Amino acid sequence: MGGLLWSIMSDEGSLLVSAEAYEESAVNIGTQQKSADMGRFIDRVREDGLYLLDIHITDARIRSIAAFLNTFDAPS
Repeated sequence: MGGLLWSIMSDEGSLLVSAEAYEESAVNIGTQQKSADMGRFIDRVREDGLYLLDIHITDARIRSIAAFLNTFDAPS
């Protein structure tokens, strides 16, 4: 992993909200199908075969999108 995403993850060190808050909000989402491109986003596989996404990467993506949106002026 490299680039902006890695930089955001390294600089922040902690989640925007607690891991429990993400799980309560069903952010720890998974899929039953895995493609080669999404392998880096998978945290673990449950016993029922569901591939769970890594909340740290999800959190970093939220930060990245927030930073991008922050570059625009708010409408008047």
